[in-house]
Amino acid sequence: MDLVNQLPGDRPILFAPDQNLGRWVQLKHQEAQVLAHPECQQHLLDLADFIGSTSALLLQAEQSAASTFIVQGEPGISQQMGLKLP
Repeated sequence: MDLVNQLPGDRPILFAPDQNLGRWVQLKHQEAQVLAHPECQQHLLDLADFIGSTSALLLQAEQSAASTFIVQGEPGISQQMGLKLP
């Protein structure tokens, strides 16, 4: 998020290929912890606070003090997180 905050506010930001992540970042959820699966593209990994396997991402979410997460990975992880961490 520090990188996003350094960008000029009057200039557009183009996120590709992940428009959904771009929308979340655009809202500047600074309290959110960004979790990423290592199979994500490098430019997305560069934004991550934590990088790990699916099970490591779930464990990180369980142990983190954060209550909001931006997750970059396979679509099924959101469902798993919702079941494990309602």
